[in-house]
Amino acid sequence: ELKTEFGNTIIRFQWAPLTSDVLHKMKSVTEDTDLVIAGSGALDKLHLWATDEDRNSYELTIKQLAKDLKLLKENSAPVVWFTPTTINTPALQSQEKRTQMSEKNIQEIRDMYYEFEINDAATFVLDGPTFTKDQVEKSYDGIHYPQHVYDVGAQILINALDWLVQVPPSSS
Repeated sequence: ELKTEFGNTIIRFQWAPLTSDVLHKMKSVTEDTDLVIAGSGALDKLHLWATDEDRNSYELTIKQLAKDLKLLKENSAPVVWFTPTTINTPALQSQEKRTQMSEKNIQEIRDMYYEFEINDAATFVLDGPTFTKDQVEKSYDGIHYPQHVYDVGAQILINALDWLVQVPPSSS
């Protein structure tokens, strides 16, 4: 975990590469949390998608995560869900990744988020393809993008903060 403080603001980053990791991390969110930003999907396709049993287990995980996100949103903190960015399939660096993590396969994950109401459970959805689909050729390894592409996603999120996070009125 990484933790940074800016005055009264505390920012924590917790690495959670798989949806099951996100589900686990959500259990540790406290009532004083002001905002949760989470996402997953691409690595699930690579590591947890070999069999029908894997897919069924993943569906159960998504359904539970949707319930937990909804409870968190209703009782504690607004939730931003970040869907996977557009995958540059030809740039993926192994045949396994091109097979498991192709854009077509990652779209299947995004569709599952919609079907099992992850997107509805979130307060705001930061849709990765919205700011990467026209930049996909810049994805140098098929997954990651240059910083300026992520800056666009960050700007979208920053623009939403005024209605995501409640700021107490000033006493001046």
